[in-house]
Amino acid sequence: MTLCITYNPLPGKTAECDDWVRDKLVPFFRSQKECTGVRVLEDILIGDPERTCLVELGDVCSATSILESVQARELKREFMNYACDFSSQMLRSQPERPESRGQIVSGHYWKGEDVGEPELDVYIGT
Repeated sequence: MTLCITYNPLPGKTAECDDWVRDKLVPFFRSQKECTGVRVLEDILIGDPERTCLVELGDVCSATSILESVQARELKREFMNYACDFSSQMLRSQPERPESRGQIVSGHYWKGEDVGEPELDVYIGT
C-alpha cells in the first residue's frame, strides 16, 4: 500500500516547508515499523501539486493506525504552517494479469511531431 500525500509549499516558505518535511515528516513515517520506505518528489513542471510524498506501508490497517495517532494529528497541524492544498489517498498496486500486458488505458499520449489534439491512449505493462 502507498500513502500518497500531495501538497504545495506556502508562498515564500518553500525552503522551510522542504526542511520541515525532511526533518519531521519523513522521520515520523520511517519510525513506524509498518513503513518500508518514504520518497518526496518535487514537480518540475508548472502546476499543482508542487510536492508529492509517497509512503510505502504494509496494509490499510497500518496506515489507519498511523494516521489516527496523536503524533500524526499534531504533525498535520504543524504541517499546515508550511503547506496548503494538502490531500492524501491510499493507493495499492493492482495485481498484474497476463491479459493486461500492453493494453490501452485512458490518459494522454502524444505521438508524432505535430501533436495537435492528444491521443487518449497510454500503454501500460511491458
